[in-house]
Amino acid sequence: MPELLASFHRRQPDVVISLVEDTAATLARRVYDGGLDIAFTSLTDEPVASMRTRELHSERIVAALPPGNPLARHRRLPLTALSERSLIAPPEGSGVRRQLDHVLARAGVRAHVAFAASEPDVLAALAGKGLGMAMVPESALRGHDQVVGVEVDGLPREQLGILWRDGGVAAPAARAFVEHTAEVVTRGGTG
Repeated sequence: MPELLASFHRRQPDVVISLVEDTAATLARRVYDGGLDIAFTSLTDEPVASMRTRELHSERIVAALPPGNPLARHRRLPLTALSERSLIAPPEGSGVRRQLDHVLARAGVRAHVAFAASEPDVLAALAGKGLGMAMVPESALRGHDQVVGVEVDGLPREQLGILWRDGGVAAPAARAFVEHTAEVVTRGGTG
């Protein structure tokens, strides 16, 4: 994202850009209410009323475990392996957490979220200390030699994207940013 923002700023140096971090639910509400023009956020498979989205990135969510954990020896686990375990997951209100809670409830899997954090690196580090099984995007495992990733059947994919009000983006600068983002993603670059 930093390179995307920088490349847009190079193209449109007079546009003031602000960056706000929050949960997917809060960002969606702020866009819906008109407090934000657009948001980069986790997307879910559920449509958001009066909103349009564009997926920019998608990847598998895996269970991160210390190498010595008996479950770490498996390449793949059933969803029921999460039952009655201490999970480390994104906070409530995040897109991934919402999808995770939905998948677990639908499968009747009772899991306890012991720790919640927004940053995948923090989730992986907590798992590396043996504090539970972290639900992280696969890319969060890079650079973490204290955890291994194990696929879990039925886990949702992390989908990151851009969200704006249906009917188009009103502000010309925001519209230019959406177009720039689409162009960069289509090219397969970051700016």
